[in-house]
Amino acid sequence: MFKKALFPRLLLYRTYSETKNIYNILKTGHLGEQVSVQGWIKSIRKQKEVTFLDINDGSTPNNIQVVIPKKIGSNITVGSSISTKGILKETHKGQSEVSADSIVLLGECDLSKGYPFAPRKEYEQEYVREHMHLRPRTKKFASVLRIRHAATIAIHNYLDRNGYFNIQTPIITSNDCEGAGEIFKVLPNNEKLLQTMANPKKPVDAAYFNKKAYLTVSGQLHLEASAQALQKVYCFGPTFRAENSKSRLHLSEFYMLELEKAFLSKLEELLDIVEDLVKNVSEEVIAKNRDDLEVAAFDLLAPQVGEIAGGSLRENNLEKLTLKIPDNGQLDWYLDLRKFGNTPTGGFGLGFERFIQFLLGIDNIKDCIPFPRWPHNCKL
Repeated sequence: MFKKALFPRLLLYRTYSETKNIYNILKTGHLGEQVSVQGWIKSIRKQKEVTFLDINDGSTPNNIQVVIPKKIGSNITVGSSISTKGILKETHKGQSEVSADSIVLLGECDLSKGYPFAPRKEYEQEYVREHMHLRPRTKKFASVLRIRHAATIAIHNYLDRNGYFNIQTPIITSNDCEGAGEIFKVLPNNEKLLQTMANPKKPVDAAYFNKKAYLTVSGQLHLEASAQALQKVYCFGPTFRAENSKSRLHLSEFYMLELEKAFLSKLEELLDIVEDLVKNVSEEVIAKNRDDLEVAAFDLLAPQVGEIAGGSLRENNLEKLTLKIPDNGQLDWYLDLRKFGNTPTGGFGLGFERFIQFLLGIDNIKDCIPFPRWPHNCKL
């Protein structure tokens, strides 16, 4: 009984381990060995006896060439997903190619049914943005997604090396951190539930949480509370702004890195932190993802993008804060931070999409995030 249950798992493991992604095949593949490749067909070139396929699996911007006998590839098209096996060889130009002895069509792509991207053709980003669910299949946007991943890992690695703790600050919050009023209100999409929970002494939009709730515009206040115990903290997650702007620099939902450090009383120290972070993260991303990048240098100043990061030393004086904060009880907890074991703190927020936009020289911020949201648009 045990052996029968174990056998399928061993078979699955063996099949999985035989398949390497194209990045690893191109980087470390051994010529003359059999390899398995799975991916999508990016282009097809037919000759008299053989057909050349350019295959990409998303692991790298570089395709791998697969050569198949013409007779076994008659029903495949650009955009189709396939699985193939063959011997890894080197072309006369020194490039790797797979001489396939078998090919399996996993998912066909009928171009006549409206597939929006033709092979070897460039499209305006406004057009590409109309097909968000297929946009990752374009070479340029696939590179953006790989760079986002690399930058995310580099940020976490840098902050971990420097002793910062990642705090998962709430997405739903009862405070408007920046006081600008550009916030999204959070309500259950159920009128009957709201009526059931309603308190006649409070507005309906406070029924669920007993107070009004919003999508976060910043995790700063929660980081300040955490910094008073852990000293060096950060958060990295989605933030939401209800600005009626469709400009190339604004989104309704975006990712922001925010950092807070205790025992910090000099603005120069905060400037050094953000400059060192941006430089180190940029260098790591560039070093590991040269095939995906359009530029090979980074300047902290961003004249074409605008502000990438902004921060300050936090007000440390309890009396001044008490005078400035409205006397409605909403931020009593924030005043408590200054009453009990207070230390001066400073911090900043870095707009992740702005960072990607500047790093890659992308004109419109909507082309820096997988599924952008802006006024009058929330596709998918």
